[in-house]
Amino acid sequence: PCGFAMIETFTPHLCGGRARRNLGVALFAAGAIVASAALGWVLGLAGAGLPSSLTLSLLAVLALVGAMRDLGIVRIPLPQRRGQVPESWRRELPLVIWAPAYGVMLGLGVLTFQVVSTFWVVAGACIAIGNPTTAAACFALFGLGRVLMVIIPPRLAETYAAGAIGIGVAM
Repeated sequence: PCGFAMIETFTPHLCGGRARRNLGVALFAAGAIVASAALGWVLGLAGAGLPSSLTLSLLAVLALVGAMRDLGIVRIPLPQRRGQVPESWRRELPLVIWAPAYGVMLGLGVLTFQVVSTFWVVAGACIAIGNPTTAAACFALFGLGRVLMVIIPPRLAETYAAGAIGIGVAM
C-alpha cells in the first residue's frame, strides 16, 4: 500500500518540476535498494554457519504458514509498523532528504504497512542462504520491487491516480 500511495508523491507538481521529480525518484530508488540490500546482508550474516537442513525446513514452514495466512486460512498478524511514510517529511524536509528516507522505509519492509507475508518469506530465505553477499543481492530485488511500484503504474496510465487505482485493483 505504501508504494501505491507514493505514486502521487512523485509528480512533477509535488516535486517542483520534471527534473526534480526524476531526482526524487532516483533518490527514492537508491534508498529502497540500498536499505533492502543492507537488510539482506544482515540476514545472510545471521544465517551463516546455521545448518542448511534446519534453515530450509524452517523456511518451508514459514512459507506454508505465510501462504495460509494470505489465503485467509489462519489469522496471524504480521510484525510491522501499521502506518505509511510520514507525509510531513515531504513538506518539512528538502527533496534530497525525504525521497531517499521514504525509500529506506519501504526498502526495509517492516517500517510500513504490509498486506502479504512475502517480505517475511524473503527474509527467511536470506537467513537460509547464509551468505551475506548473496542474501544482499537477493533482498535488493525486494527493494527494486518497491521502486517499480512507484515508477511503472504512472507510465502505464493516463494519470498518476489512475495508475495507483489500476494497480490496486489488480491486487
